[in-house]
Amino acid sequence: MYAKNAIEMNRRQSDCVIVSQGLDPNIHGGVTEKKEIDPNNRTSVVLGSVAYYMDRYGYDVLPLALRLLTGETLPLRTATQHKLVTAANVFREYPPFDMN
Repeated sequence: MYAKNAIEMNRRQSDCVIVSQGLDPNIHGGVTEKKEIDPNNRTSVVLGSVAYYMDRYGYDVLPLALRLLTGETLPLRTATQHKLVTAANVFREYPPFDMN
């Protein structure tokens, strides 16, 4: 958000685009907050943000823990889902709470 503010203060919106890491709620918004990634916010310099879904890691870790408890061999590496969230898919990934 600091980079966005600096770009706007220097009136360089036509020269810049921002893609961030971690998809903070400041970017995708909440119930009444201004949403930077929003199909209706066409003036934002924020193109998108990579979501790591840390709130959903348990869905990936629990099956591995259960396999470990039963004595199965686990893969050396596992990966979790990461996704670029943009205005085109933000409502699918993080539906607004104020929509019914």
